[in-house]
Amino acid sequence: MTTARKSDRQDSAQVLSLPPWWPAVLRSVGGVDVADDAQLRRQLPFLAELTSYLNDTGARQAGTRRYMKDRRLRGAYLLYYTTANMLKTSRALRELRYAGQLPSSRSLRVLDLGAGPGTGVAGLAALLPAGGESDRGQSLQITAVDNVKANGAMYAEVARAVAQETGREIRVESVTADASARPRIDGEYDLVLAMNMLNEIPASRRSALLKWCWEHLSENGHLLLIEPALRETSRALLALRDGAVEDGWTVFSPCLRQSGCPALEKESDWCHDDVPWQRPAFMEILDEGMGNIKKSLKYSFLLLNRHGATLHDALRSAHPDVSLQRVVSERFDEKGRVWWHMCGEGGRVVCQRNHRDRADGNADADHVARYDILALRGEEERAHDVRIPLEGTLRISPI
Repeated sequence: MTTARKSDRQDSAQVLSLPPWWPAVLRSVGGVDVADDAQLRRQLPFLAELTSYLNDTGARQAGTRRYMKDRRLRGAYLLYYTTANMLKTSRALRELRYAGQLPSSRSLRVLDLGAGPGTGVAGLAALLPAGGESDRGQSLQITAVDNVKANGAMYAEVARAVAQETGREIRVESVTADASARPRIDGEYDLVLAMNMLNEIPASRRSALLKWCWEHLSENGHLLLIEPALRETSRALLALRDGAVEDGWTVFSPCLRQSGCPALEKESDWCHDDVPWQRPAFMEILDEGMGNIKKSLKYSFLLLNRHGATLHDALRSAHPDVSLQRVVSERFDEKGRVWWHMCGEGGRVVCQRNHRDRADGNADADHVARYDILALRGEEERAHDVRIPLEGTLRISPI
């Protein structure tokens, strides 16, 4: 996986790209050569069936995920949905690494809940630093929990293929169980990962699941929850966040505050990331056939821990005399100003900088992107917004 600055715009957002070894894994495990357009188009009926089921949240909560017992559907999921989802851990892992919250040991212990056919292992292998010829980077020790036994088998296949392609040591223990029912699992983990899982279980069971996760975190471990960037699923994650804080959890990120989430104050608001990526050619073909356009990766995430570490504190140690804010909307470029919504310790506010006030110290305002972290100094707090004056400074954090 590589990141680069987007060539056709000057936004600060990093552009993600798939690791070069991923097509080989798809060919080995899924049996699809992504360079063969005919093979790709033969996957479209399976993807249509998957999409119909995945878009019906009620059916998924009431059912037993029978769709994943068909290997053809699992292969189609791996081809399309794993490809689109595997990079969504990028920002969370980058921010953990910035704050020194990823373990420095040679092994990362991961509990992957609702693991599916291998999204978690693919994403972790793509995004964790790799070493040189004699050091292939941190090894992965993964316990993958899924209620479909065939998913666990494919997860192990993906792990073996990734290990072969990257040289990274990956060990997987597959457990067939309903992850939301708090299965019997021993051990503590540096990272508990649940991707697109909460929206598949009733809201009444989510708090109990968090309590169970608490019991399986190592002393300095983190729980990473990733959900679709839809209003319903994002707001459900935010509500879970507020309840978790009341129960003693600490929000590491994306929030820069522990107080209640201001996005829940209005039914029309929600909060999500939106990361540009270099959409591979085979995804363009599949998107066209499905009527989708995945030109960016949209998702909501929440990083929780039980030991009190926050990204805000890590940033504050480096920038003790500034206001830290997370951008929570797109940037709006208008005739006389640029503006966006941001959220920090004081809540959610509109921030703007007039073009006539542009200076070297606040030129970063022209490049603000969703979920950037801003360091402000000399801003003017007004009744309905925050203004960056000519003498004010605004810097986008490089993490």
